[in-house]
Amino acid sequence: MNTNTILTHVYTLIKADALLMTYLTGVYKDSLPMARTGVDCVVSILANLSTKHTSQGALLIRIYVPDVDAGGDYVQDFAKCSILEDALKALSDRINTKNVIQLILNSREINTYKNVEMGNSVPNRQEHVVTLKINYLT
Repeated sequence: MNTNTILTHVYTLIKADALLMTYLTGVYKDSLPMARTGVDCVVSILANLSTKHTSQGALLIRIYVPDVDAGGDYVQDFAKCSILEDALKALSDRINTKNVIQLILNSREINTYKNVEMGNSVPNRQEHVVTLKINYLT
C-alpha cells in the first residue's frame, strides 16, 4: 500500500469527522499554507520504508491551535486542545477500515506541545500543536 492511499484515507476521515471539522479551519496533506489564521491540520507520513510486500512508517496528524489572549499574555487553549486530543484518539480507532486500508498499528502517541519552531513564519501568532503519531506496518 502506498503512502498516498494512506494519506487520502486519513484526510477523508478527518474531513468527514463532524467534531474535528467544528474546530478546524483547514486540512492539508504534507504541509501548511504560509498564511493561516485559524486551527489548521496537517496529515503526513514519516519514514516510509517499503519492501516488495510490506510498508512501515509513521502517520503524523498535527493540529495547530492558536493560543488565547489572557490580558496580554498568550496561553494554551486547554479546553480546545483537550477536545481535539479526544477527537484524534477516536479518529485513530477508526483508521483501519475494511476494504480501504488495513494497518498493523505498532504504537500510538497523542500529545500537545508549544510550537517553538514557528519563527517568523506567522507574525504575532503563538500556538500549541496537538499531535497524533501512529507507527504502522502494512
